[in-house]
Amino acid sequence: MIRGVSTGLAYCGAKNAIVLQGLPEMPLQDVTLKNIFITSQQGVFAIDAARVNFKNVRVDNVSGIPLKTFRVKDSKHMPDCTDYSSGLCHY
Repeated sequence: MIRGVSTGLAYCGAKNAIVLQGLPEMPLQDVTLKNIFITSQQGVFAIDAARVNFKNVRVDNVSGIPLKTFRVKDSKHMPDCTDYSSGLCHY
């Protein structure tokens, strides 16, 4: 089980900005991402996770939507990012 992860970084040119993936029977828990700036092809993907927190995270992606979630619960600061035209999302 993975729990209690915290990180910060700046990166340009990634294929996917961030991929957080647990398992349905063992989700990632208590993950905090802060002070991150990423320029990428695709945005953030969070799958099978709980209590994911974004603080001062900026994703500038070329295509697709900035944030996709599947079976994520009890998370904070995960925005709607409803303006997908720019491909830019600040959490």
